Amino acid sequence: MVSCGDSSKTPPKVDPAITEYVSAFTAGIVSSEAKIRVIFNKNVLSAKPSETADKNLFDFSPNIDGQAIWVDSRTLEFTPEEPMKNGKLFEGNLDLTKLFSNVPSELEELPLHFQIINQGASVLNTRAQSYSNTELEWNKVSGSILMNDVADISEIEELLSAKQDGERLKVSWVQGADRKRFSFTVDSVSRSNTASQVNLKWKSDWINEQDKVTSL
Repeated sequence: MVSCGDSSKTPPKVDPAITEYVSAFTAGIVSSEAKIRVIFNKNVLSAKPSETADKNLFDFSPNIDGQAIWVDSRTLEFTPEEPMKNGKLFEGNLDLTKLFSNVPSELEELPLHFQIINQGASVLNTRAQSYSNTELEWNKVSGSILMNDVADISEIEELLSAKQDGERLKVSWVQGADRKRFSFTVDSVSRSNTASQVNLKWKSDWINEQDKVTSL
């Protein structure tokens, strides 16, 4: 939460005098599941903590469906109904005249400007290993990916395929608590005296080109 932020479009100028009413607000690069928060410098008399606020306080372009909730008498939080699209730029404003009396005309609206982070992924720590020190006939391949933004495991499960000598191998996934790090295991990799190759193929533009195919 900052007073301004970097994006692909120049943020609007914020009159420094706005600090009479606002101390901080969401701006810059944010997650697709971010809440848009505004913290005021004084109590808002109409605020009722944990209750919904006037839906017309915020105006976003493009439009965002959602609900504004009073966290406390100085904190207003807008929660989108659905995750916002990665890479999308949003602009808008908050109408301060609905919250405070006698607001100067030049401070009637708090300009809002934020962009959803582009989704992407980095492949980490891919390695082959035996299941135990005594059972060397079967191996597994394990690794992880780190996403730029939160993701659902249903999306991640479609990213990776694994084959050994043309035969498909099972890939299982574990989701990290932050929904950004995901660990994978490729099971039942056969190990023998005959030369064999395991190929991992990533099927997404989220992955860097040099990481899309790995051979072990």
